This record gives sequence, C-alpha cells and structure tokens, in this order.
Amino acid sequence: MHTFDITTLLILIGALQIREKLRTMAPISLHRQNSKL
Repeated sequence: MHTFDITTLLILIGALQIREKLRTMAPISLHRQNSKL
C-alpha cells in the first residue's frame, strides 16, 4: 500500500510541475513569436 501511495503522490507532483512549466513556457513562446513578427 505504501508503494502505491508513493507512486500516486509522485505522479500528482509530476503533473503539477508539468502544469507550472507549461504556464511559464506558454507566454514566453508567445512573446518570442510576436517579436519575430
């Protein structure tokens, strides 16, 4: 049971980190595209 709980926690943490990365990368990519135009 402990291993299952740990894996689920790691997956949730990973998902949160990916969301944060997407939030930070999205505006940067938009700014880069605007600057190129």
